[in-house]
Amino acid sequence: MPNGNLTREELARQLNTDYQPMVKTAIDIVASRPKWAGEVVGLLKEWLTAPKGDAIPRENLQGLLLALSKETATQDLIVQSLRNPKTPQRNRILLVETMGRANVAKLPPAWIDELGKTLDERDDALVQQAIAAMRTATWFSSTASWSASCRT
Repeated sequence: MPNGNLTREELARQLNTDYQPMVKTAIDIVASRPKWAGEVVGLLKEWLTAPKGDAIPRENLQGLLLALSKETATQDLIVQSLRNPKTPQRNRILLVETMGRANVAKLPPAWIDELGKTLDERDDALVQQAIAAMRTATWFSSTASWSASCRT
């Protein structure tokens, strides 16, 4: 860490470990600096499109996505990654799950659109995750009266 400044490469090394206290610290650092989202998006994109979908431990990747989920750059990356045919299915499921767990006041319209498109996928696991995300997402719980009226 030259001059006490954490670099992108150093952050990547800290996130790409199984040692959870180190990962938590790195995620906390990024979460406390939301403007870093733009810097971290490149790393996230690389990790999300890694051929086997395991460039970084799943929990670490999702923790970082959740920590930055309020940032437009991260929200856009999630949509772009879902649309990217190079994103492995394992990571597509993770992205949809992240959308449902994101701590945002209201889901971005692009996320709602992508969740809707995901329902047309052939992969049952992905469709089930989209349904679960819709059930838990902020926008869905605020429309409880609407969903109740649909069941009658």
